[in-house]
Amino acid sequence: ERKEEERKEEERKEEERREEAKMEEAKMEDEKMEEAKMEEEKKKKDKEDITSREMETESEENKAEKMEEEEGREGGRKEDEEIQEREGKEEEMAKEEKEDEVEWKAKEQEDEGMKEEEGEEEEKEE
Repeated sequence: ERKEEERKEEERKEEERREEAKMEEAKMEDEKMEEAKMEEEKKKKDKEDITSREMETESEENKAEKMEEEEGREGGRKEDEEIQEREGKEEEMAKEEKEDEVEWKAKEQEDEGMKEEEGEEEEKEE
């Protein structure tokens, strides 16, 4: 009877050890799962951070590009204004030249008319 009790006691202890080992294994498995979960969250956060930085960089690049475009348009407008101003001056100068030429021709004709009159007067005098 005692041997039977000892055997049962030994079986009970062995069962307790197996249960303890199972619990320890389950605990370790839980720790591994928790660690894997934390690692996954870290990777996700890192990826979000990278994406965020990329978006910031892209945003800054877009701003810079827009500023360059705006400066280009502004420069283009200034250039257009300068060209128009230059063309206006050129037109004005051409107009003045033409007026001078017309005046010069009128004066030349007037001079010719006076010479002819003088020539006629000289003929009359002769």
